[in-house]
Amino acid sequence: MEDIWRQHAEEMKVLEGNVLTVCSQQCTAEFQPSANQSWQSWANNELRQAATYPSPYANVHKGQLCKMGGTIGNFNEDTWKVPSEEEREEDLKKLREYEKTLLAHLKQSQHHSKVLEFMASHGLRQLGEPRIGEFANRQKPEQVHNEINAWQQIFKLIYKEALQRNVIDLFLEILSSPVDTTNNNRVRLSPALLTTPHEEGVGERVRQVDVVNREAKAIVEHVQEAAASSEVLGRLAGCGLSFVARKVREHYNDKDHKSNNLTVRLIGEQAMALAKYSY
Repeated sequence: MEDIWRQHAEEMKVLEGNVLTVCSQQCTAEFQPSANQSWQSWANNELRQAATYPSPYANVHKGQLCKMGGTIGNFNEDTWKVPSEEEREEDLKKLREYEKTLLAHLKQSQHHSKVLEFMASHGLRQLGEPRIGEFANRQKPEQVHNEINAWQQIFKLIYKEALQRNVIDLFLEILSSPVDTTNNNRVRLSPALLTTPHEEGVGERVRQVDVVNREAKAIVEHVQEAAASSEVLGRLAGCGLSFVARKVREHYNDKDHKSNNLTVRLIGEQAMALAKYSY
């Protein structure tokens, strides 16, 4: 596999150096490696996402993963910097020099453990030369996979919470129940949530019209009244994800591994169904 990708990288370098004629138009090609982060780390010949520095895009410490407003780039004001090809080579040189100091009689597991400790303490990720050569410098986050990973994390947290609260049956019932607007008496909305003002300038001219203001006020009063009487229309009975619920049930029934992370992933409309129910 490594030889194949090194061959691909060389072929892409040749391809990028040519001008192609497509439909009578002269075009050039550019190779932009894009896939899930596991493949990107493999292609860059770096540590996996379980490492102390898990990101294949910048020097992000795992203790900073919850930092809000951080940026990745090469400007001075950016929180995390993107490694250059020269920095990758320098990091690899540091690692090779350290490996020379390790005793030859160490077991492979001991050798690996010491290498990981050294890399973590020095902020290193590079295990060897990138398998895709100079194209490793073009790695960028792939939006679809980032969305999938984010929803997988949210879904995992909900599952863990259901386990801790011992409400897994209710969780699976809601997950598998069809999306419906009738026969649902659960009240999840409060009148306060229905009157959130929007005075940020959106529709300012419309709000200056008296008839619009009167109708808007009437709608809010009607919704408040309905919420107070537990008859809010549009409420969802469930997420309509029976297939996902079956997979979660199979995971839960495995008593030895039910506390492990779910392997189920929510994609597109599946994630939207979960989001709609939460609202």
